[in-house]
Amino acid sequence: MTCMGSRRRFLAALGSAAATSCAGALRRGTANNPFHAPQPDSVPAPTPPYTGWVQDFGFWLNASPDTRPFTTFVTYALDIDEESSANTLQIDDADARRIVWFVSLFSYGPTPRSRNGYSLRPDYVAGWNRVKDIIGARLDRTRAIWLMDEPDSVAWGDKVPGELYTPNLYNDDIVRAAALMHANFPDVAIGLNYGGVPADLTIPSSITLVGLEAYGDRWRSDVAALKRKTGYPIWLLAPGYISGDPDALDAPTAQRVRDQVAYAHTDPQIRGFYPFLWHEDDTTTSTRDFYTVYPGGRLPQTTNVLMQVGAAIREGRNRRMPLPG
Repeated sequence: MTCMGSRRRFLAALGSAAATSCAGALRRGTANNPFHAPQPDSVPAPTPPYTGWVQDFGFWLNASPDTRPFTTFVTYALDIDEESSANTLQIDDADARRIVWFVSLFSYGPTPRSRNGYSLRPDYVAGWNRVKDIIGARLDRTRAIWLMDEPDSVAWGDKVPGELYTPNLYNDDIVRAAALMHANFPDVAIGLNYGGVPADLTIPSSITLVGLEAYGDRWRSDVAALKRKTGYPIWLLAPGYISGDPDALDAPTAQRVRDQVAYAHTDPQIRGFYPFLWHEDDTTTSTRDFYTVYPGGRLPQTTNVLMQVGAAIREGRNRRMPLPG
């Protein structure tokens, strides 16, 4: 943003500064050059003391009872093609953890532009009406409604040959879907996650909880870029998996999580962690054992860090989260 002052005020201020400098030069016999006067070093903004603002921790699409000791929320995916009774079978109403509802009103597949992309379903209103009462009956446990996954990345491939990429391809439909949800639940956060932060990314104002995939080395610059685009709370999708040799990559992946936790202590906009576990999304649901996820890519050091951090957040410790070695 560029701030333009009045030319008259600028000239008056400049004249005042010149007069002051001349007076000083006459008194002290120093050179009079206000434009090249030594400037004080910039002082960085003080880091606020950590008071426990990171309060959310859960694994991507995970509702397993095995994760209860170290998560604050579960995720239930609601299928808008199913009747209420089929969707509620997965819900454990005895579980006190909060809930993130993954309610996709979008289809993924052929679009007018390509073979794979997002499309707002023509029956999205009817689909939402089919599942909204499930959420309404558990509003006291509801943490957020998750709308979609990586619209910016999906948009990369959803264009006609030769067309320029726009990460905002689905924004109009995102606004429509979020408005429908907010009409029923105005105080519930509507979230989605981005795979990165393209320079021309625009985050719709109706997205009030923003997830950022923080798997790679660029996570710090991505966080900084994202903060310039939204003032809403951010969840880091920390790496809970690797693509490669787990024996070689476990230690550096664990360190990346530690670095992200350390950073979260300094930035009150980081409100939670939503680690992504590989290989298939449904291997982390309540029908599978959390500890058998993708045996070929098991990361004991990374898993240990994530579990200890999650446990600290769950226990409500208003202090620095542990950074186990």
